[in-house]
Amino acid sequence: MKRRKFITLLGGAAGMAVAGRAQQRMRRIGILMPGSENDALWHMNAAVARKALAELGWNEGLNLRVELRFGEGDAGRISDQARELVRLAPEVILTASAAAGRALKQETQTIPVVVAGSGS
Repeated sequence: MKRRKFITLLGGAAGMAVAGRAQQRMRRIGILMPGSENDALWHMNAAVARKALAELGWNEGLNLRVELRFGEGDAGRISDQARELVRLAPEVILTASAAAGRALKQETQTIPVVVAGSGS
């Protein structure tokens, strides 16, 4: 009888864990790359960010949605893309340039902005 209770409890716990993961809220982050969508370097930078997030348990399509935008090296376009990302209300926005960081700062005071590897 004890064995049957143990198996029942174990099965119930496993079912609760699966149900808990299924109900996990989808998180959204924004990534604003200052360069061109055709530049492999910016896609590689975004891929590194996605990989790091996946290693922390944040997998795109499962519990994470990534909104990736490109500024095409144009200050006006960077500002437009910053505005669009802020409208989407991600929980955090990542960028790789000071110019994009400044554009994002002008658009939001509530969404955290992470500027990585900024040289200008």
